[in-house]
Amino acid sequence: MRAVLPGQPQPGLKALAGGLWQSKHFNVYISGCAFTILSDPDTIIQTVYDEDTSTLQAIAFDESSGKIATCTATSARVYKPFGQSENALKWGLQCSFTFPSVEYVVNGASLSWGASEELLVACSTLGMYLTADEPTLLWTKSMPNTLKLAELSYDSAYIASIGLEDCLVKVWRRLTYGADDCAPTKNYSYQESVAQSGDQHRAWIRELSRFQLDGINGLAYMLPVDPAGSTPVLSGFFDVFAKDIAVSYTHTGRVDFWTSRFDRNASHVEWLSTCYTETGLSDPSLVSGSTLKKAALVDSARSHLFIWDIGGARLEFTQNYGNNSTIRDLDWTSTPDSQSILAVGFQSKVVLLCQMRFDYLNKGPAWAAVREISIRELTPHPIGDSTWLGDGHLVIGSGNQMFIHGREYGSSSSSVQSLQLPRRKNGEWDLFEAVQRFNGPLPVFHPQFLSQSLLAGKGTAVRKVLLALHRTLKFHIAGEVVDDYLGLDTSEFYCDEQSPTWPSDAQQGSRFSLHSSTDEADETFTEDVALAINERLTTIDLRQLSGHEQIQLADMVECVGLVEKHRRSLDENGARFMLFSRQHALRKGRTSEIQMSWREINWAYQSNSQDILVDFVSRQCHGNMRWADARESGMFMWLVDRNALLAQFENVARNEYIKSDIKNPVNCSLYYLALKKKTVLQGLWRIASWNPEQAATQRLLANDFDDPKWRTVALKNAYALLSKRRFEYAAAFFLLADHLQDAINVCLNQVKDLQLAIAIARVHGGDHSPVLRKLLEEEVLAVAAKEGNRWLASWAFWMLNRKDMAVRALVSPVYTLLETPCAPDLTAKLFLTEDPALVVLYSQLRQKTLQTLRGAFKVNPRVEWDFVLDSAKLYDRMGCDLLGLDLVRNWEFFKPNTSAAAGLGADIPMSSLHLDMTPRGSKDQSFQEPDSSSLLDSFGF
Repeated sequence: MRAVLPGQPQPGLKALAGGLWQSKHFNVYISGCAFTILSDPDTIIQTVYDEDTSTLQAIAFDESSGKIATCTATSARVYKPFGQSENALKWGLQCSFTFPSVEYVVNGASLSWGASEELLVACSTLGMYLTADEPTLLWTKSMPNTLKLAELSYDSAYIASIGLEDCLVKVWRRLTYGADDCAPTKNYSYQESVAQSGDQHRAWIRELSRFQLDGINGLAYMLPVDPAGSTPVLSGFFDVFAKDIAVSYTHTGRVDFWTSRFDRNASHVEWLSTCYTETGLSDPSLVSGSTLKKAALVDSARSHLFIWDIGGARLEFTQNYGNNSTIRDLDWTSTPDSQSILAVGFQSKVVLLCQMRFDYLNKGPAWAAVREISIRELTPHPIGDSTWLGDGHLVIGSGNQMFIHGREYGSSSSSVQSLQLPRRKNGEWDLFEAVQRFNGPLPVFHPQFLSQSLLAGKGTAVRKVLLALHRTLKFHIAGEVVDDYLGLDTSEFYCDEQSPTWPSDAQQGSRFSLHSSTDEADETFTEDVALAINERLTTIDLRQLSGHEQIQLADMVECVGLVEKHRRSLDENGARFMLFSRQHALRKGRTSEIQMSWREINWAYQSNSQDILVDFVSRQCHGNMRWADARESGMFMWLVDRNALLAQFENVARNEYIKSDIKNPVNCSLYYLALKKKTVLQGLWRIASWNPEQAATQRLLANDFDDPKWRTVALKNAYALLSKRRFEYAAAFFLLADHLQDAINVCLNQVKDLQLAIAIARVHGGDHSPVLRKLLEEEVLAVAAKEGNRWLASWAFWMLNRKDMAVRALVSPVYTLLETPCAPDLTAKLFLTEDPALVVLYSQLRQKTLQTLRGAFKVNPRVEWDFVLDSAKLYDRMGCDLLGLDLVRNWEFFKPNTSAAAGLGADIPMSSLHLDMTPRGSKDQSFQEPDSSSLLDSFGF
């Protein structure tokens, strides 16, 4: 904060004055009945009050003598400086005099100093006073019009005056310099006028143009974007890449960014919408847009804040501050490296929000409050307005005061204490450096960069990074800064890996190969190297990582070492699942996630090494896998082989039975009846003599449930159990009555376990049963569309044997692919639904079989173009710029020749056919890439 200045200056032309005296610059201003003297913008020398409580109307500073003159409605006062030699400079009253007539101050007075301590007083009359000793009136002249402003030249030779109704400036020339006769003559100039100091033209406002925004209904407001922090750009192009100058929003919540072009000849303004998004927020009370296509919206109650990336049509942040915290103001600025900062103003505080990296590993927020500025202890007035200056300073206006806050702030005002930030010598943080830390490029050894590199098939590069990290930590000296790139060539991450050594990778021909060969002469990464790295990480603090991130790095190193041990037995998707499954197990105590995501389930589902994965999951559970463990790993979602599916489900049933010392058959009834093994369940009840329900249950299970009579009895028991809220046991009796659909409904609606419903449908009815098909079509796909979960949608379509739709679901919004489209809710537009790893699976599946190839061919080229660019931008937003560069550099658009395969009814693997899949860059290709000449040309924000 620069200064807290007392009093609001009077709204007048002569309320502020300044000058250079004794090699020092002074500023003075009047406020009420007092005036304040400043030596610097933030240094107050003195505030002078007078016994007369009349409001001051003008002030003037004499650069030759250092005197200050003020006037009220009836009198003028002259103050003289004292105590300069004692370094105690103050101003005291020298003299005062009363105006001869109150006509001086009908509309305010004007003061001006000349030579020899002569003071000009102007209003209805011009008056010249000598103030060297006692004030003496030297000359006076009545004016036909009341004067608005008068200035005396430094040598007192000329007076320039302007009347309230004048169109011309009057110039008075002094004829004599004696005390008895000093009357100037009057001359006229021909300059139109009336502005402060008589040197500016009158400001006129006239209507330039009227326009109608095309396609906008129910327009609420159209506002300029916040330009703070951005550099002015002059562009001769009128397209979506031109700089945004305005943002509009409608009553239904549609937000548009606009660029414009002015036709001087026709005095007409053309408008073009560069991007828009339907936010679904009705009647927002506040909207503010930045030059980086970010928009902040506040609901009608002024308590709920939403931050949208309008260019990417994604919701990045939402925060409800409660009814007691009313949002009053929104202000944007940007840093030199294009990072956004939002100031959210409340009644007595301002919260600064800055961008955070997209964190798909921890599902962290995309925005965070990095600083809170409170003025509650400085003034009782509420905040009226705030605005950013171009250099990152924030100006807050409150009452009659303005507070200027710089970029530096101490830890006491920080809202993010857990992150390590670069500190200056004075112990303060720089706001721009902090924002760059939160949202800038990651070092190559950051756990998020390593995990995304492994997903993108950069296994060789990851091993090189870990080996380089091992060497760096091995010879690390305390206080030495670790290089962000560990001395590696960055081209390792964007050059295509062309030498896969694994047979599965070579057969698939995928560029996303997790396992690529390294030179045998080089050092190899092993579990021992992983252990050595983790030992070093316990004693060395990496400046680029927080404590939590360093723990995650140790987890990642251990996981890569585990996968390296099994690399000869796994395909790439199996390796991905094993790595992230182990990472999930290590993070289980530090996160709220209770099961693997559908992304990892898809890796395992598309893997050809499922037998190894089953053994791995079983060992993770120490050979005692119960349903909670199976649900956590998603095993019954990704197991393809039916015999393995039934065997593992029976293991779950057995372990559910023995999970407690009393061995209650109720715990495993649902699982054994799903397996249609009623006889096994009967045997378990036979030895449950301690259970009071034993006799009745044994008699019931002894009947033939192919008989409709006993099915009805089972149904009655199921409904009775539902009324007692024994939901899983009720589902078991529905299965006993052969009502699979009712059992599924109980799992969905009462147990709230989607995976259990799918597993029972697969085990009891098979993968081609109508019940499973209905469950996938009506429930799973509906959930995927509502949540925007493309991983879940792709898995469901593949399970339905609609592999073409499984490919399209990775690229297009899910709700657009359903026969009965449903409106997605707000969670479907969250940034977490946009995973850049989707492009990895899409690259694999689009050329896996003829059916998936047909699905890829149905994807509009423009949609695929946008999909790739959006994925690259997501990499950039995650701090993985090198992976974004790799994607746009190496991605291939192809148009397969499917005429030969059009008549084939079977879904034949692509490896058994020879198809023309020429990259789009070939000369014989008729298709042209959309709009731009290359991906790199459009890779801008």
